[in-house]
Amino acid sequence: MSDNLMQDIARMRDEIKLHIHLGKAETRDLFAELERKWEALQHRLKPVKEATREAAADVGQAMGTLLEELYAGYKKVEQALKSMRS
Repeated sequence: MSDNLMQDIARMRDEIKLHIHLGKAETRDLFAELERKWEALQHRLKPVKEATREAAADVGQAMGTLLEELYAGYKKVEQALKSMRS
């Protein structure tokens, strides 16, 4: 699991939050779904980080997959917002 990727996703979320009110309903719905996943990830990740610094390979892989899914989803929202402003 990459702390850099977590930071990138957090930054992207913050930027999107600033512009989401300008988005279409579909974009807002996608963002809301991603936010639920983000909160679930944060909730599941906190005890893992606190309990151990060495995550099991399967947990790390699952979190990595979820991070990639979140990144791709937020990137899609970010691109949709940018295209609306063009």
